[in-house]
Amino acid sequence: MLISVFTPTYNRSNLLPDLYQSLLRQTSRNFEWLIVDDGSTDDTSIIVQNFIKENILKINYIKVNNGGKHRAINIGADNSIGEYIFIVDSDDILEYNAIEIGEKYLTAIDSNLAGVVFRLKYKDGSLVGEKLPFEEKITSYFDVRYNLGYNVDFKEFTRTEILRNYKYPDYENEKFCSEALVWNRISEDYDFLFVDKAIYICEYLQEGLSANIILNRRKSSSYAMDVYAELYNNKKVPLKTKLKSLINFWRFGWYNNKSFKSKWKLLQYNILPLMLYPVGCLMILKDELEMKNK
Repeated sequence: MLISVFTPTYNRSNLLPDLYQSLLRQTSRNFEWLIVDDGSTDDTSIIVQNFIKENILKINYIKVNNGGKHRAINIGADNSIGEYIFIVDSDDILEYNAIEIGEKYLTAIDSNLAGVVFRLKYKDGSLVGEKLPFEEKITSYFDVRYNLGYNVDFKEFTRTEILRNYKYPDYENEKFCSEALVWNRISEDYDFLFVDKAIYICEYLQEGLSANIILNRRKSSSYAMDVYAELYNNKKVPLKTKLKSLINFWRFGWYNNKSFKSKWKLLQYNILPLMLYPVGCLMILKDELEMKNK
């Protein structure tokens, strides 16, 4: 089994060496390192070429015009030679046996599962989010995130074929899309094996996507509306999540130039979205005040 450790990156040349070293330490070398450089203007290409010259790891480096992480993931899925893809961000590193642990679980799962999901931890060793109420469980993202309420980051070894079949949409002039859009769509058809074990060490940088979520969703409002409309329309999603989704739909949909009727159509012309429209407007004002006070 070959795994594609996939890293989408943009102007992170100073961080890539740490990730490279963590890959060199892996107890299993049954992986390629697939890097999609999303139009970096720093010396990322020089750094990566130096890694390649060392000829220790199988490295596939692809540089493209800047289009956002979601487009880079689409490109990564198309160019992966691994049976599974494991997305590792450029500002993070892996435990020394992460690939070996991933292989152990992947070889044991049924072919109808999308893959295996693991936890993240901070550099101080603390878990990102609370422990799950199980050690291992076959279930969907909908169940874990919206029924159990564990809306924290996870990391997945996902079948490459599935990621190729569930591509991120391509909206012109928008460069951010929440990864939840694709994982929610996959969850409609596939379960994962969730394992309450942290093999991935993360660091949330101030300039990272996680730290700029509100601005990113304002600038990429078509993607934001898709995410929240699909959550609202999904019968598997609890009412509380539906209500939050409607508020956020209007909160970020305000910045989209589609007509009000076109936006309402995405919500199937239901009355409840209209009732929560004023709350979405209040959230816009709240965001403005908070950004002014920063």
